[in-house]
Amino acid sequence: MGTPVYPVIFSRIDIPASQTGYALRLAGDLPSLFILPRPCRLIGLTAYCDPPRSAGTLTMRVRLNGQDTALQAAIDAANPSKVVVQWPKGAQVSAEAGDELGVVVDTTADWAPAGTPDLSVSVWIGGGETFG
Repeated sequence: MGTPVYPVIFSRIDIPASQTGYALRLAGDLPSLFILPRPCRLIGLTAYCDPPRSAGTLTMRVRLNGQDTALQAAIDAANPSKVVVQWPKGAQVSAEAGDELGVVVDTTADWAPAGTPDLSVSVWIGGGETFG
């Protein structure tokens, strides 16, 4: 049996163009930060945009304690509706209990999905023990 992994899900409805550091929220209108309950590693990111993008780019940046990590991804011409990023074993970012996890997005001026752009981003965390 491997190390357990868990998603921390951030989302936002109707993401506008020309944004920098636009914070995603935890489940609806809850705060934009998740306080980690114990030490863990940030191991990946999955994202889904509905409807798919038709122009421009939306870049997602995972932040730890207000600082960008190397865990970033984009909804763009190559990935118009979903993206999966998994860090190689040993390359993940370590986090401690009480650290603040968040996701912000940047959009280009020509960002244009084929309708109202809703985005869901899961930051996957893993640790040596189960959360519980």
